[in-house]
Amino acid sequence: MLRRNIILSSVFVALLILVLLTLIFFGKCCFSDYCEIPLKIHDQNLIYASSEERKFLYSRDGDAIAVDRGQSVILGCPGSKLITGVAYSGAECLTETNFRIFQDNVDITSLSCADRSKVTARYTGNSCERNGIEIEIGFDFGDFFIRQMRVCFDETEQSTLYSEHNLTQYIENHEQTGKPYFEEGNFYKIPNKKIYQLYSRKMQRETINKQLNLLPNSDDIIKNDSNFFLSRGHLAPRGDFYYGLQMNASFYYVNSAPQWAVINSESWNSLEMGIRLFAIHNQKDLQIFTGTYGKLNIYGINLFLYKDNSIQAIPIPEIFWKVVFDPIAKMGIAFVGTNNPFLKKQEVKVYCKDISSEISWIKLDNTNVTRGFVYGCDVNDLRNKISFIPQLDIKGILRN
Repeated sequence: MLRRNIILSSVFVALLILVLLTLIFFGKCCFSDYCEIPLKIHDQNLIYASSEERKFLYSRDGDAIAVDRGQSVILGCPGSKLITGVAYSGAECLTETNFRIFQDNVDITSLSCADRSKVTARYTGNSCERNGIEIEIGFDFGDFFIRQMRVCFDETEQSTLYSEHNLTQYIENHEQTGKPYFEEGNFYKIPNKKIYQLYSRKMQRETINKQLNLLPNSDDIIKNDSNFFLSRGHLAPRGDFYYGLQMNASFYYVNSAPQWAVINSESWNSLEMGIRLFAIHNQKDLQIFTGTYGKLNIYGINLFLYKDNSIQAIPIPEIFWKVVFDPIAKMGIAFVGTNNPFLKKQEVKVYCKDISSEISWIKLDNTNVTRGFVYGCDVNDLRNKISFIPQLDIKGILRN
C-alpha cells in the first residue's frame, strides 16, 4: 500500500511539473504579465520595433523595454545579421526576458548582432514641397524599412527644405554614445569638392571672402578662435533621438544646413532643449519639422557655402524654422531663429506675429542677438510666408 502511494505521488509530481513546464513555455503561468528587454546590457546595434506598426520601442524608465505577455516585437540588425543568422526576427513575450523566437524559448539578452548595423539614406521616388525630392533615412531590413527621418531636398540649390522626425516623451532616458562623422551619401553634385571640405574654416573664409570681395585672409566674417564660423547645423537634432543608432543616423549632410556656430550652440540649442523638456514633462510624443528659408545677405550679397564662377550650391540660410506638432491633441507651434550673428536687434526681420509671450512652457532669451533671435508663431501664420511648410491638421496653438 505504501509503495502504491509513493508511486502515485511520484506520478502526480511528475504530471504537475510537466503541466507547469508546459504553461511556462506557452507563457501562461507563474510570472508577471509582461517581459523585459534590458537595455543596460543590450547590443547597441540591435533595433527593437513593434511588429504591427514597425515603430521604434522605447524604455519608460531607461532600464528595460516592457512588452506585454503574448505581444510580439521585431528585433534585428539592419545591414547585418543576428547571431542566429537572420537579419531580423519576430519575438513573442513569454515571461521575464524569455521570448519565443522560431518556436524556441530564447533569453533575449543572449541575442546580438554579428556585425555593426547600418543606417540607410535613400531616395523614395516621391516628390515633396516646392518641387523637392523626398529622401528617407532609417534602417533597411530587406523586407521592410523603418524610417527615422524624412527629408525634402532641393536638388537645384542642393539644400534641404526641411527634415521631419518624431520625438519620444521618454527621451530623458536616451543612450550615451559618441559622435560619428557626417555622411554625404549620393545626394550632392558639387564639382571636385566633398561637403566636409566646404565646412572647413579655411575653405569657408576663402569662399565667403571671394563672394564679398574681401581679401582672401580677412577674418571680418569667418573669425579665428571663436564661434564665428559656419557649423553643420542639424535640422533633426541628434539630441532628439533615443538610441545610439538613431543618433548616428542624424549625421547626414542632408539633415543639416550651414548655421553660425555661435547661434547653433546658444539660442537654437536652448530651443531644442526646451522642446525636449516639454515632451518629457507633459508626456507627449511630438512630430517635428525643421527647415531653412531664404539666403543670408551680407553687404547686399546672397551667400553660398559653395560658389565657383556660374555654379553655386548650398545657400547659407537667412533663417531656421521649426514646427512642433502634437498629433494627438492636434496642437502646434512654429519657431523662427535668425542665422546672422552680425545683426542688430532693430534689424531682425519678423516673418510672423511673435506670440512667444503666450507660450508658458518655453523661455526664449533674446537679449544677445549675436547668439540668435528666436520667436514663436502660429504655424499657419508662418506658412503664409514659407509656403513649403507641410500642411498639418492643426486645431490650435500648442500652449501647454
